[in-house]
Amino acid sequence: MKCSVTPELPGLERPADVAGGLAAPADVYYVVQTLGGIIGERQHCVSSSLYETPGQAHAQLTRLVTANPDHVYSVWKGSTYIEPARWAYDVMLSDGTVLRSKQYA
Repeated sequence: MKCSVTPELPGLERPADVAGGLAAPADVYYVVQTLGGIIGERQHCVSSSLYETPGQAHAQLTRLVTANPDHVYSVWKGSTYIEPARWAYDVMLSDGTVLRSKQYA
């Protein structure tokens, strides 16, 4: 089984600028798809970008469940203790700004 493809995030792209007040959040929320291929084992894969607020992730969860009712999704929280925060995936801030992950490569 494979995870669903994640669509591109719409939004205004801006580079992460810690000095200018635009930094990635330390806590993010994201949607995970659970795959049950082998009895007794579970596999999980990220099915969304990272979001600054749980409400954004739950909205994406609703969209994914509506589009794929036979898949199992849930919202997970991730935290980092690295300052400034750096994530391997795109982060959508609450104002719609998208911090692209290539900023952290």
